Amino acid sequence: KRWLRAPALDTIVSFGSVLLITGCFMVLGAAVLHPNHLVPGNDDLYSKQSQFLAVIHPALVTLYKAGIFFAIFGVIYAAFELYTRTAYEPLRALWPQREWNLKKLRLWVVLYSGLGGLAILWSGAQTVTIAKYVSPFSGVLGCGLWCLAMIWVERTQLPRVYRMKDLLLLLTIIAGITMTIIGGYVTVRSWTN
Repeated sequence: KRWLRAPALDTIVSFGSVLLITGCFMVLGAAVLHPNHLVPGNDDLYSKQSQFLAVIHPALVTLYKAGIFFAIFGVIYAAFELYTRTAYEPLRALWPQREWNLKKLRLWVVLYSGLGGLAILWSGAQTVTIAKYVSPFSGVLGCGLWCLAMIWVERTQLPRVYRMKDLLLLLTIIAGITMTIIGGYVTVRSWTN
């Protein structure tokens, strides 16, 4: 059980940080942007939020912009490896008799992701429009469906000794259903507007 401390701490700190930062941005958006009727748009997704820090000290805007740059750079840098591993592990499980070469798979995943991303960018679609249709599947709705899928995978693929205990299973089912319902509701609302 001691080995569980590191991933538990990592999960708590990671989700706690996301919750804290998201909460701060929501409160500051309501306090700073809303009174001035400022809404991030297609060509300006990040600069309006820099006003949060400008209220404290103008020099913090540069820090904010550097943080945004490194966050986006880090996501782009790590995404292709993440996509490769996300494809590699299920493929190995689905077709264990086949010899999977990680380097060859990486090439195909990078081509698929890179060319697909460029095609979307070159389509001329607005950033907000793209996010409107993609974000439900990478957001709450996607997480809810993924949560429910993981319950099914666990129950059909893992030996009983490795399965979740009853309380954790119940909480996972509640979380999966709740996120799927909320995500589905928000998706329908945003797609019909």
